[in-house]
Amino acid sequence: MATCHLRLFPQAEQDAPPSSEQDASVSIRLSDLFPLLRHAVKANYAWIKDFEDDEIRVTPDFYDVVRAFTGLRPSA
Repeated sequence: MATCHLRLFPQAEQDAPPSSEQDASVSIRLSDLFPLLRHAVKANYAWIKDFEDDEIRVTPDFYDVVRAFTGLRPSA
């Protein structure tokens, strides 16, 4: 079974926004996150369901690609 590693990079204190539990965020590269999410969904880990209603922030260009992709129909 493939091992997935998560790398977290703490934000420098001087750059950190004022503390707020709601506004707290961490940046992560999609290439680091995707294998972990794929494995969690495939293995049906219970914790993944805890986050399925959470919202994530993406760049506008990535959002445009996702929107365009969801509009595509598979070719026959």
